[in-house]
Amino acid sequence: MTTPASPAHPESHPHPTCATECPPSDESFAGSLMLDVAAGLDDEDMLRERISDLVTTGEFPEVHPDEPEPTLAEAYDRLEQTIRLHDATVTEVSDDLVALTTAIHSLGQESGIVTSFSGFDAQEAANDAYAAAVEMQGDGHTVRGYLWVHQQDLQRVVLTGTLLMGFGAMSGEDADGVEIARTAVPVLRAAGLAVEWDGTAGSRIVLHPFEWSMPFRDPEE
Repeated sequence: MTTPASPAHPESHPHPTCATECPPSDESFAGSLMLDVAAGLDDEDMLRERISDLVTTGEFPEVHPDEPEPTLAEAYDRLEQTIRLHDATVTEVSDDLVALTTAIHSLGQESGIVTSFSGFDAQEAANDAYAAAVEMQGDGHTVRGYLWVHQQDLQRVVLTGTLLMGFGAMSGEDADGVEIARTAVPVLRAAGLAVEWDGTAGSRIVLHPFEWSMPFRDPEE
């Protein structure tokens, strides 16, 4: 299995907000907000709900023991400040993300491969991708398999410039899953992305270097 690159990898594509006064991090409240905003898996309402749970349930001191506990209003203000800083820094979708979107569209249209960005971990992500694929089948589409990326993967790509993608087949067989990856890898490369995969069912597809960045809010709103 290919080992993900470290944040110090010379070919990494660091997230643009790494150069701001509030870089993404999993070590502080402000940094974790920027990490969530940069990953972009959750919308603003979902982030506010998570902040509310963190502050009102008394969990904040457990998660951030070295920081003063904010009021809910202060925490919401920090989120607003973070989003504004992020979107002042990230004004366009990165070329890598545009290329990935192009590849995903091609795989869905021409190869019957659904791509899902959902779930906290690998099991949740694979289940969500399979469910999305079944729904597509129910709508009359031919679906061979799926690719999946979960929340921790998106945090990783923001922090390290390495994106991991899992894969699976509708049959559930490893050999068929390998064929899904064999189909996806050249399409990802043809879109201009740097891709590594060792050809086995137990590994994941590695996109590196990869800059995952896009405005959090619609610039036209």
